[in-house]
Amino acid sequence: MDFHAPQIAVNAQLDALNQLREVLERSGSVAAIVRNEKGWPVDFVSANVERLYGYTVEDVLSPTFRYSEIIHPADLPAVRAGAFQAFKNSAAQSFTFKPYRVTAKDGTVKWLRHNTHVRRGANGDVTHFEAILDDVTELIQTEERLRRTLENVRKGLDATVQAISKIGELRDPYTAGHQKNVATLAKAIGAEMNLPERTCEGLAVMGHLHDIGKIMVPAEILSKPGRLTDVEFQMVKQHAQAGHEILQHLNFPWPVADAVLQHHERLDGTGYPQGLRKGEIIMEARILAVADVVEAMTSHRPYRAGLGIEAALAEIQAKTDSAFDRCVVETCVSLIRGGLKI
Repeated sequence: MDFHAPQIAVNAQLDALNQLREVLERSGSVAAIVRNEKGWPVDFVSANVERLYGYTVEDVLSPTFRYSEIIHPADLPAVRAGAFQAFKNSAAQSFTFKPYRVTAKDGTVKWLRHNTHVRRGANGDVTHFEAILDDVTELIQTEERLRRTLENVRKGLDATVQAISKIGELRDPYTAGHQKNVATLAKAIGAEMNLPERTCEGLAVMGHLHDIGKIMVPAEILSKPGRLTDVEFQMVKQHAQAGHEILQHLNFPWPVADAVLQHHERLDGTGYPQGLRKGEIIMEARILAVADVVEAMTSHRPYRAGLGIEAALAEIQAKTDSAFDRCVVETCVSLIRGGLKI
């Protein structure tokens, strides 16, 4: 009989535990076993807790130490609520907390991600939870810096769009507000069609800029009180191409220049400036086309009074499938019948 076999097996287990401990220490994660009692006392914690949070193993295993006391007061209610929900669910074995803040021994605040495995007693009540804690402070701080950067970019983009839009409105006071109203209606149509939020944001930008090419049209033509001559109308029609040329070199995250170029195109090819048909016209331009016609017909112009919303809706409905996209028309009509004001 080999009496050394049990000792060999024990030694192998100890070696495996030591290797596991070394892996854990190198990983940067902290392992802990916490009792499900008031304040959450700790029964075990890995040695790298001191490197990450400043507390020694002896600090954490002290009879007076409670894990809940180092959780940031603003985050403690959410952590407790999350634990309560997980513990209440008898089928729950593992769960992950959203990142929350803890206070290190030196008073600095750190963010951590908390993955937990639940241990239950014979009666099914939670007795302990085994936690792996990862310091995600740098990740959270990077995300916050990125968020602020994106917010600043968004504000700068909004300011640029508003400034460009204002240039066109200053030259053509009779259409002041037209671009803003088209932007509002186009964005609402996009949202009602369940287009992505990012696309709807782009529709608002396109609406604000769709007539920017009119700055290339003589002001006396834009404000002419009578009917335009054929030559004058041809000059006005150039605004779509002019708008495209103005906007095509700006680095928008949406196809703004293309939508501006195409917002007078029609599904049957009778539009301008390229005579595009059906699938050649991008969806954003199809939405702008409907929003533009409805807003223009309901607004006053130098050469006529506003025709009213019923006339505008009748116009787009009569030209559904020939000039205008059916889904866009039906969505626009539904919104306005539902009380949307333009």
